[in-house]
Amino acid sequence: LLYLLSFTGNYYQQGEIRKEELVQSCKVLGIPPSNVTVLDHRKLPDHPSTDWDVPLLAELILSHIKTYQINLVVTFDARGVSGHPNHRSVYAAVRSLHSERKVLEGCQFLILETVNVFRKYISILDAPLSCYKDQDVVFILTEKETELAKRAMWCHHSQLLWFRRLYVTFSRYMVINSLLFL
Repeated sequence: LLYLLSFTGNYYQQGEIRKEELVQSCKVLGIPPSNVTVLDHRKLPDHPSTDWDVPLLAELILSHIKTYQINLVVTFDARGVSGHPNHRSVYAAVRSLHSERKVLEGCQFLILETVNVFRKYISILDAPLSCYKDQDVVFILTEKETELAKRAMWCHHSQLLWFRRLYVTFSRYMVINSLLFL
């Protein structure tokens, strides 16, 4: 089973809209709404200049792991893929859970690699670089899987500013994801 845990705030007063868009996106990907948890915690405001409370975040993530007996967590690396402080805080929380061994026996963590801006926007052309580097896991989507991922991204109407449209069209993350075990 696949579960999705997302922390969303009310940035631009769009919390409910963004939550519904996420649920719709997950439906496109085959993740049922019952497996999607969106937490809106007042101490974790969604904002591009706010670092989150790492111990609180770790506590909430750990609760989710235990509730659903999750054995694999996939999250951001220390640079947060886009550099977003909220993403970096999620990594810090997961890293603390891992280093303090607070999770269930056998629970593993995969961390999504942040690549430089050049690699980020060369789409499938990044495949040789991704495969050459020493990674634990590399996902390269088929054309059909890539189209599915794009359909899921288009569900996020409120966030589809011009630069995100470029992201969906050109980003290697829509085709290739390289990850390392923590």
